[in-house]
Amino acid sequence: MARIKRAPEECVRAGMAFLDKKIPGWLNMIVLKRLKMTDCYYCILGQLFGQFALGKFSLELSDRREAELGLNAYRSELNGRDDEHWHKVISCWPKMIKERRRKEKGRILT
Repeated sequence: MARIKRAPEECVRAGMAFLDKKIPGWLNMIVLKRLKMTDCYYCILGQLFGQFALGKFSLELSDRREAELGLNAYRSELNGRDDEHWHKVISCWPKMIKERRRKEKGRILT
C-alpha cells in the first residue's frame, strides 16, 4: 500500500474541505469539549453520524481516504511515520475548527 505523505495540517485542511462539500454546516455540529479523535463516538465522524463506522460507510470512505483526510487516528501504517504524526493530526482538529469558527464569526454577511 502506498504511503501518505501529507503534513498533519494538510490532512486536517483536506478533511475540512471534504466535510464542507459533503455536510454543509458540519463545523457547527461539532462539540469541541467532547471531541476525542481516538473515540469512535466523539471523533469528527462519530459526532456527525453517531459512530465513526456509520460516517465512514455513509461517506463511502476507504481506509486510505479517511487517513488522507485526517479522520482516522489509527491509520499511521499508511503514512510510514511514527504515532507522533497522528498525535499532531489529532491536535490540529480542535485548533483548526476554532480558527475557522473565529474567521466565520467575523465575516459580514450581505
